[in-house]
Amino acid sequence: MHPNIKKFTKLLGELCNIFELPLPTVHIFYEIGQSKAFNHNDSLFFNLYIYEKRHDAVGEMTTMINWFFTFCHELAHYFEPLHNARHEVSEPGNSKGGTIISSNNKDAKLNSQCAVF
Repeated sequence: MHPNIKKFTKLLGELCNIFELPLPTVHIFYEIGQSKAFNHNDSLFFNLYIYEKRHDAVGEMTTMINWFFTFCHELAHYFEPLHNARHEVSEPGNSKGGTIISSNNKDAKLNSQCAVF
């Protein structure tokens, strides 16, 4: 087993709890490169390589914050598949701000959790 998979699985599990997503919708892949995460067929995929390279040494809180925003970004694709103004979700260092735009009550929880106030 890969040495950091337990820590990464725990972190993603905590994010699933925050967003009330079933754990089977989240998957881990390992690919050397810049691809941090993507979604496909209503499932989310997160790169263990990026976790190890960028986050394993910076501390738990910084790591959680960074992956929280990544989770928000991927969840935004449920509502808007393209990278455009409707899709945009605030990320650290992004001064534009934004929220996920949706029209039903179920989506309101995601809006409030991903919005930066």
